[in-house]
Amino acid sequence: TVEDSLYLLARIRGITSLRTTSVVQTISSLFLLDPFLKNYIHQLSGGTKRRLHAALALIGPPLVVILDEPTTGVDPFARQQMQEIFLNAVKEKLTIILT
Repeated sequence: TVEDSLYLLARIRGITSLRTTSVVQTISSLFLLDPFLKNYIHQLSGGTKRRLHAALALIGPPLVVILDEPTTGVDPFARQQMQEIFLNAVKEKLTIILT
């Protein structure tokens, strides 16, 4: 499920089990994924999959993120939300490369 994917990647990226729930809740809210947490990934629309992929890329947080057209196929509201997330991440000194 979407939730399982977020939890798994958070643990792989070294987030402690005490913080994992908080991180997953925050990232799912930021990327508007809350209604889809119990869905299997193959059930998601293309735009929702894009939001999930971007959310997974930012869990950690990594030092550098490279995303290929992350907002293609995403609805306008979610696109604006994602752009704000990317701008805030850059302000926090994360390097993001978008095509």
